[in-house]
Amino acid sequence: MRGMMLGLALGLWAGQAFAAPAPIAPPSPLIGPDSQNWSHASFARHFAAGALKGDLGITFLSAVARQSGGQVQSGGNSSADAQQWLCYDLPVAHQRIWLSVTDEMGDGKSIDRVTAVPLTDRDPHSPACATLAKVTTPLVLDDGIKLGMTRAELTQRLGAPSKEASGWLVYRANPKINGASVITSLTVHIDGGRVVFLEAFNSSTD
Repeated sequence: MRGMMLGLALGLWAGQAFAAPAPIAPPSPLIGPDSQNWSHASFARHFAAGALKGDLGITFLSAVARQSGGQVQSGGNSSADAQQWLCYDLPVAHQRIWLSVTDEMGDGKSIDRVTAVPLTDRDPHSPACATLAKVTTPLVLDDGIKLGMTRAELTQRLGAPSKEASGWLVYRANPKINGASVITSLTVHIDGGRVVFLEAFNSSTD
């Protein structure tokens, strides 16, 4: 009996030890990018945080996982239809970022959404978000759009938003990229005069 109980305890311990961490899905903006008020600015093309970089709609999620580590997670998401994503903590830059594949009509592999929020000491660490301790620079979109920038800096670069409500700003465009028609959007939340939430989306409509 004692051996049976010991075996059961070891089995339970092993199950807990090897259980996968609960996925941490990208957070949802509190405003939808459904405006038909098109912006003429260029955005949601590429992202970079140190060696972690790529092009939205082009770079594959699997390629980033091979280069920077991290576990591709999957599941539903309260914001849209995210199917797969990578989550990274940048403790030096005080940010948590997600790279997502959300376009069910596309190839299901290239990153079409990037999300970033501030990371504080109060935020619990989870193995579901790989720590990139060597990345000392914050995430930057399109060579200048980032968390912490002021509203004035944002509007100086992109102009008036396509849609705005309660501190949330949405920019939306329908450019041609390499001959293909795409939808791009940038959703930000301004608090205390600065950007505290950032989400870029880029997906082909062809």
